[in-house]
Amino acid sequence: VALCAACSASAYEFEPAAVVVPPNGASRSKWLWDSKSDATNGCVSFYRKDFELKSAPRAAKIDVFFDDSGSLWVNGVPKPVGSIGDALRSGRNTLAFELHNGHGVSAINFLLTGTDAEGRTFSVHSDEQVRVSRTAEPGWEKPDFDDSRWNAVTTFGDVLAQPWSRYFDIRSRMTTAEEREALAAAERAARALPDGLDCEPPIVA
Repeated sequence: VALCAACSASAYEFEPAAVVVPPNGASRSKWLWDSKSDATNGCVSFYRKDFELKSAPRAAKIDVFFDDSGSLWVNGVPKPVGSIGDALRSGRNTLAFELHNGHGVSAINFLLTGTDAEGRTFSVHSDEQVRVSRTAEPGWEKPDFDDSRWNAVTTFGDVLAQPWSRYFDIRSRMTTAEEREALAAAERAARALPDGLDCEPPIVA
């Protein structure tokens, strides 16, 4: 891990604290790496995620955490991290990522959220459905590319997984509104006093 991300790493430096994990985990977005090889200093890996939309979205945005740096394509078009609604369409869509590792372990984590034509929210996550390769064949970033020979990814856990959670708090970036509420509810439940304890008289020295 090198302290580098799609945004300034200094914005995410924090003092780690104990975090209560909801029963179903903290996030559907996972840290991903190639299942067939280890990360080496200076290595490059390529990732693809296909998904379907019933209609072109009203709006959509994506956040990506590259460990250590990388690039994004949406339906074959290079895009900066952020608003990508204009690049999505009805039917099949493809997110493609090129990940560069500086040194140490490496991984990628992303979350796409949007609103469809009928006002319903949707999300696309870095999960087990992503495919990965260490070789960039011609057209690898395009929707019609056949990635059936690419490797499955290995998942290293959700937004609370180490070593990344030691250095970056990305809970607000890589969780949906429902997941953030589940995290908050779990923390409230953990802090709640047992029944009757909150009515105990104060201790007098």
